[in-house]
Amino acid sequence: MKYFLMLLLSAVASPIFTQEICNLTLTGHVIDEHDGAVLSFSEIRLLNDQRATVADQDGTFKFDKLCSGTLDLVINHIGCEPDTLHIELFSDLEMEFLLEHHSEMLEILTVEAKRPHKDIAQRVEVDKEKLDLNRGVSLASLLDESQGVQSLNTGGNISKPVIHGMHSNRVVIMSDNTKLQGQQWGSEHAPEIDPLSVASLEVIQGASGLRYGPEAIGGVVIAKKSELGKIRKLNGKLKSSISSNGRQGMLSGELQGALTKKLPLFFRAQLSGTKAGDLKAPDYYLKNTGKEEFSGSGQLSWIKEKYGVDIQYSQIQTQLGILSYSHIGNLSDLEQVIQSGVPQNLSDSFSYSISAPNQSVVHEITSARFFWKPKLESKVEFNISRQYNLRQEFDVSTFSDPSIPDLQYEITTHQADLHYEHRMSGNYKLEFGIASETQANTYEGRFFIPNFRNYQGGVNTIHHLNIGSWEFEGGARYDYKWQQAFMYQDDNLYSPVRTFDGLSWNIGVSKEIEKITLMMSFGRAWRAPSINELYSSGLHHGAAAIEFGDESIDSEVVHSGSVSLSTNKLSIFNIPSEVNASIFAYLFDSYIYLRPVQPPTLTIRGAFPTFYYSSVDAWFRGVDASIKFHPTPKLKIFLGVESIRANEIYNGEFIINIPADRADASVEYSLWERKWSHKISVHSSFTRQQTRFPKGVDYTNPPTGYVLLGGRFSGVLPIATNQLQYSFGVENATNQSYRSYLNRLRYYADEPGINFILTLQFKF
Repeated sequence: MKYFLMLLLSAVASPIFTQEICNLTLTGHVIDEHDGAVLSFSEIRLLNDQRATVADQDGTFKFDKLCSGTLDLVINHIGCEPDTLHIELFSDLEMEFLLEHHSEMLEILTVEAKRPHKDIAQRVEVDKEKLDLNRGVSLASLLDESQGVQSLNTGGNISKPVIHGMHSNRVVIMSDNTKLQGQQWGSEHAPEIDPLSVASLEVIQGASGLRYGPEAIGGVVIAKKSELGKIRKLNGKLKSSISSNGRQGMLSGELQGALTKKLPLFFRAQLSGTKAGDLKAPDYYLKNTGKEEFSGSGQLSWIKEKYGVDIQYSQIQTQLGILSYSHIGNLSDLEQVIQSGVPQNLSDSFSYSISAPNQSVVHEITSARFFWKPKLESKVEFNISRQYNLRQEFDVSTFSDPSIPDLQYEITTHQADLHYEHRMSGNYKLEFGIASETQANTYEGRFFIPNFRNYQGGVNTIHHLNIGSWEFEGGARYDYKWQQAFMYQDDNLYSPVRTFDGLSWNIGVSKEIEKITLMMSFGRAWRAPSINELYSSGLHHGAAAIEFGDESIDSEVVHSGSVSLSTNKLSIFNIPSEVNASIFAYLFDSYIYLRPVQPPTLTIRGAFPTFYYSSVDAWFRGVDASIKFHPTPKLKIFLGVESIRANEIYNGEFIINIPADRADASVEYSLWERKWSHKISVHSSFTRQQTRFPKGVDYTNPPTGYVLLGGRFSGVLPIATNQLQYSFGVENATNQSYRSYLNRLRYYADEPGINFILTLQFKF
């Protein structure tokens, strides 16, 4: 049936495809395959009509008035073997061309080239095609298949990234040039970023991460929109997605281009909306797990070669239902649900309605970026921003008006940072930055965390050096934080002041040995305890738990080290292959975590598991590895494994809530690639039961292991000078009943079951 539909669609569309179009443009950027260096003044010949051009200093070239069809290009650069390429052109296209660069020695004239800086930070970048094919899922879900990254979930709609077992306050999330600051201290507080607006997504670790703050112990997640200023003509995207589980619908539109014909003034506007109802586990509906989300953003940029200004505003509004099964009226019922694994008052009907308990979040960011390039080797960048976060939590209560939130937080954050970088020579690059941040938080309703103010400042420097096949990177950062909380104790105002300061540093080295790149890094990082770790007291609504802070907790300090290797030039059993592997270790002084305490607590709002914040000296270590095989140009096979171990240092007890071992596998095949392309892929994920946990501490043992299967059929169809990208996929294809150890609501219900997803993206 699937192939019949494909053939039918191709037959209907064929009259459009056969029209020859001769007003197309090809824009290219020629770079070194190894280190990404720009290959200036490369020669490009178009064999079809014997045209030729030379790339500019930035390695950019352009051909216009091209006809649709196959283009035959020859690209040449001094020190490179000429490369012949065949490109299918059916709309305006911009792409990168990678050349294999070699050192050449001339007998009479010797030319010494200064090699551009190469960033040796450990980076994991989400493939742009994957971003397009997974529109409508969360930021954490987009990262979940990346090496070393998993998801921490609360119910079926809330997730946040986990990097090497660390999340929340140990992972910095950047939205373009702004460090995201909301109520992210809670595990059920998802990052307030619209994934529909994200054009690139990556995780970085190492010295380069010091620029973004001392809290980047696990790493930095950088989510960026596409860069304005490259294309003047009006262009945009329409994106839509529907999902069977939750009957979710999503629609998004984006428009961008130049505002005038001559001035370097560009704009972007984006709107999106999502609506979903109750998710469904294999055997029952997950009552009250609906979601409504609306977001919009605007951007205005004045971009010249040596300077520019960029102004952005974005707002996201989200309403999320909290699983009804997680709020239970008495202790005996709570114990029965946890021990039996069967929720009470099961629902067999679907609903879009969102009732109490639920939470509503509004997050807005206003930011401005200024950059100046006084010289070709230098750049100065200044960023300022204001963030406002309003969070309202509505509880099940017979004592109050259900339209009035049980608890409301408002937090306002102002940030400013200045960053300077200068390439002293072709082999040495210096970066220097200063940053400041102020925060003010207030609450209304019942107490959970107090009002507080934070003031923080930091200074950092990062250095990069290339010597032959060696790459060195080192950086240091100093930060100071002043914090004051405001609360009442025994009817008296209590306003403790805490100050924290510390030094972070990281040193990394990389060496290319034939076809393999080896990397090592060592460092120190720290973070101040967050306000909830110190002073929380009471019901953590979204997590369905009672939590208590510890005012005596001090700063968390960690020393880390990692060794990794990567190569994309191996041949295994005569099959071209790519291998990436790393081992890592973290030694914590005062690792802060949430520890379950028996028995659960009974309140007027129900019975809930109870947790206390504790700090212990701990040791984390692990490995993640992946290998990609390319038996044929159209066939790709992927295998990956991740494993983490974490113990207290002095008594050897395992740390709770550490990700279980996981293995992933996928196969992708390109069906054909002429004027259009289609791909089919299948993937599986095996997660072991977590057997390394503190015995007798949690309310129930970790859930059993499970295997999830899925698949996708996707492709690109040209429509005149535009293109339509589509994807039809399935998740949890076997409708497996399972529970994730990294889900805070695993005590109460299974994870969602089978889900069919159709995604369309039209670029014009």
